Amino acid sequence: MEIFNDLPAVWTYSWQQLEEASQENNHPWRLPVIANLTGSQVSQRTVVLRKVSQKERHLRFYTDLRSAKISQKDERLRFSWLFYNTVSQIQLRIQSEGVVVSVEEADRIWRGLPVYARSTYASIKPPGTIITRPKDALPAGFFTMSSIQTDAARANFMAIDNQVKELEFLQLHREGHRRARFVWTDGQWESNWLVP
Repeated sequence: MEIFNDLPAVWTYSWQQLEEASQENNHPWRLPVIANLTGSQVSQRTVVLRKVSQKERHLRFYTDLRSAKISQKDERLRFSWLFYNTVSQIQLRIQSEGVVVSVEEADRIWRGLPVYARSTYASIKPPGTIITRPKDALPAGFFTMSSIQTDAARANFMAIDNQVKELEFLQLHREGHRRARFVWTDGQWESNWLVP
C-alpha cells in the first residue's frame, strides 16, 4: 500500500472507502464499532454502515429504538466511530452527531427489508433483556411469516443519520506512520497532520 503524504489524498481515500463499505458486504469497514455514553457509562457495539453521503457528511445505521444506544432523554445523539482495515493497516475514527430519520424515510427503508432482516427489530422484549432460551427473543414462527405479518416490528425500527463533525485518519507504515485530522469548523473542513 502506498504511503500517504498528501492531505487531499487522505480525504479522498477515506470517503471513498466509506462509500464502498456501505455497498460491499465484505468491505473491512462495513462493520464499524460505535461508542456513546449510556448514562454515565461508555457503551460500544458493532453496527452495519448502511449509507454514506460525503456531500451531506452523513453516515447511517439502523437500530432498535428500545436499544440502550438510543436514549430518548438525549437532545443530541453523539457517537464515536472506529473503522479498521487489518490488511492496509488504516484506521479511521469519526465523531458524529446523530438525528433520527423522518418517519417517511424509515417507512421506505422498512418496506425494503426482508423478513430475516426485520427479526433484529422484532424481539418481544427490549434488547438486553434477560431470557431463558435464545428462541424466546422472537415471536414463535417469526421466520415463516410474510412481510405483512412482520410489520408490527416497524414500531421498533429506526435509522440514524450521523453528521460527521471530525474525521481522524491513521496509517501504520514501516516508512513512518501517518496521522491526519479533519474538523468541520464554521462551515468548512480544516485539516492538519498530527504526530502519530
